[in-house]
Amino acid sequence: MVREEITFNGKTVADERLRRLMMTIMTVVFMTVGIVFTGIGGGVLYKSNQDTRKCTETVYGTLDRYKYSSSSDHHGLTSPVVSYTYNGKTYEWESDTYSSKRPYTPGEKVEVHVDPDDPAHSYLTGYRQDSVLGLVFTIVGGSLLSVAFILLIVFHFIRDRKQPAEEIVEYKEYL
Repeated sequence: MVREEITFNGKTVADERLRRLMMTIMTVVFMTVGIVFTGIGGGVLYKSNQDTRKCTETVYGTLDRYKYSSSSDHHGLTSPVVSYTYNGKTYEWESDTYSSKRPYTPGEKVEVHVDPDDPAHSYLTGYRQDSVLGLVFTIVGGSLLSVAFILLIVFHFIRDRKQPAEEIVEYKEYL
């Protein structure tokens, strides 16, 4: 039985196909993860922007206490609980973001931004960590998409630089 092996610049066709497959897989993985991270970051930033646009009234509330995280993984993490009055009715706001930092002390007056259409919807000035999280996700996602784009360019540049197949194909026959 005679078997032919085709080589390109000392590499077999199987090696070249494997290299191309690996480059394609790496590009797709970077692109997919980049799209997911950018989407999450964009969604978080969009929600944060919506809160800023809706919560146009500013009132002063009182930091009642810090709520400790119930998860055993969050040792020492707290979130503020603030009470404020809007149009004669008292509301309580609890952050869903936990942090080890405590920028305010209990009993301190704090600035609260309230949605006039839904006064229970509000946010605390200086405690908007979702914007930072959204920005981090967007930057990481954009970086991964950039890497995927560079891999695409490099992959096509390397493939397009190759000489015509007739000039570099060598046939080796062996048993």
